[in-house]
Amino acid sequence: MLTRPALWRMLFWLSLIVITYMALRPTSGGSMLFPFQDKVLHAAAYIYLYLCGWVAFAFMRSSWFLRLAIGLLIYGIAIEVLQGIGGYREAELLDLAANISGIGLGVLAVSFYKRTIKIG
Repeated sequence: MLTRPALWRMLFWLSLIVITYMALRPTSGGSMLFPFQDKVLHAAAYIYLYLCGWVAFAFMRSSWFLRLAIGLLIYGIAIEVLQGIGGYREAELLDLAANISGIGLGVLAVSFYKRTIKIG
């Protein structure tokens, strides 16, 4: 039987696979519900990845959380490069900025959570 941390780690790696597929697959060119929807989705995906990774690897040393942020940044850059050379999509600096924003918001959420737990 898998432990709870093992399930979270599986969810994290599965999420990376799904998000990679979603980022590299051809798009249907559907309409957006609101301006900059794509950027909001990028940020949300990276907030989710950071928080999921934080829970999945909480047993590791505190330096892991910086490594997680750097790893997700490298992952985001790699996705943008692959989109640029894949032919189905275009690499966009604003997408990368949204990814970085999502990582930053994830870091802030974890910091706030850790501070709140220590205070309360």
